[in-house]
Amino acid sequence: MHGTKEPCPNCGTKNPGAYCPACGQAQGPLLVPVRVWLGEAFEELLAVDAKLPRSLRRLFWPPGELTLEWLRGRRARYVSPFRI
Repeated sequence: MHGTKEPCPNCGTKNPGAYCPACGQAQGPLLVPVRVWLGEAFEELLAVDAKLPRSLRRLFWPPGELTLEWLRGRRARYVSPFRI
């Protein structure tokens, strides 16, 4: 499906590339091997980016600031609570 003339299965946009320009969904085969899923899971769990240090800093100083940021809706810049 990657790079084909088929519409995006998520939103129906015609001729998406590697990622659909309308909804952002990755295009590719629907059935992937379990090893690919496991690889993606480990990558997500072990990935360290700028969000992790920022989240840990806000978690401990000032106290409650990470919770307040989350409740204010400022979530994209921090790691989700389940990943921490």
